[in-house]
Amino acid sequence: MKLVIETQIRENYGAHDGTAENWKYKGGNTYEFALYEEATDELIAELYEAVTDYNDAFEEYVTTHFVCSSLKKTTPDYIDPYRLMKKLDGSWCAIQVADMGGNYKMRTEIRHLTGDMAGEQELSYLRDDNVVCDVWGNEIKPSLKVQSCV
Repeated sequence: MKLVIETQIRENYGAHDGTAENWKYKGGNTYEFALYEEATDELIAELYEAVTDYNDAFEEYVTTHFVCSSLKKTTPDYIDPYRLMKKLDGSWCAIQVADMGGNYKMRTEIRHLTGDMAGEQELSYLRDDNVVCDVWGNEIKPSLKVQSCV
């Protein structure tokens, strides 16, 4: 089973030039979290907090959530959902895994979940043993091991 959370994103075009608020809807994201037991209210609240973000220029908020089979496709074929995982330090990360064939998959992370610098996305891949490796120039470094990807 997996818990699926869907969000809406808005961007404030007025925040960039100091004018009045001018919010525009910009789509949203789908997040998945592998469930090994029943989803508690506490877990759902923690995940809601992990995926929401707000500042003067950007907002992402939850629109709905549901539980379904791990095999159910929750996004169109051209979009890959973000997989929510808790790191050993207790922080959350969201990894978007796109199957590229072979022994690797490409990954991007949601900035507000990982604390990365604004606007940066790193090139990474997920090995078959569930170790995420980051690619920096010619160097490949394992960054975290995940329990599973849904």
